[in-house]
Amino acid sequence: YVKTTDHVEAIAAVPMNVWAQLLVLGGVFECARYNWDNGLFVFPFEDPEVFFDPAKVCPKDQKDFDVMMTKELKNGRMAMIAWTGLVVHHFIPDA
Repeated sequence: YVKTTDHVEAIAAVPMNVWAQLLVLGGVFECARYNWDNGLFVFPFEDPEVFFDPAKVCPKDQKDFDVMMTKELKNGRMAMIAWTGLVVHHFIPDA
């Protein structure tokens, strides 16, 4: 465990075996997506349009569904902006 207040140095302090596990996990997801796109994966549910929603938080109404998807998209964009801010703050301290 390395104590640091710098966010980029904290990423570099992560052990190499953790990065290897994340790489393998990403590969598993990419292989599953490839198999799904090429029809090699049999979907376990009745409706192939069902997506992953284990907490059942997604609304059934199409209008509410569109609002929820817009909120999720905006949250993802805000997370990318925040991450960019961390990296910029690290490499350009007076920015």
